[in-house]
Amino acid sequence: MPLTKKEIEEIIENEIIVDAYSDEEAETGWATYMEDNLNFPFEAEYLVRKASKPNEWKKVRIIESHTNSSNYEGGGYYLSALLEDVDMIIPVEIGELRNVEADEETLNTLQIWESKSKY
Repeated sequence: MPLTKKEIEEIIENEIIVDAYSDEEAETGWATYMEDNLNFPFEAEYLVRKASKPNEWKKVRIIESHTNSSNYEGGGYYLSALLEDVDMIIPVEIGELRNVEADEETLNTLQIWESKSKY
């Protein structure tokens, strides 16, 4: 079940940025929260851009975080997606995914990430 706005605010304020005294510390809090609360693998759709054909939404398997607390710079948070039909792993930004099929903790974490820009 999706989180309420109040639940999201409480998680952000009490778990993610609670001890942050600078933007850098807040960024570390966000990256750590994502690392701790995304459960892999899960599936989603990603818009694959093709050079010779029209772009196409493809089901991909998200296999791990591409971004972590050591390389997160406060922008997008990237995951590693396996494109099984071409046996290729590519980085994809969370906002580029749709129709995510994952456990409740992962879905909640993605919902919280969507609210990040307000903080």
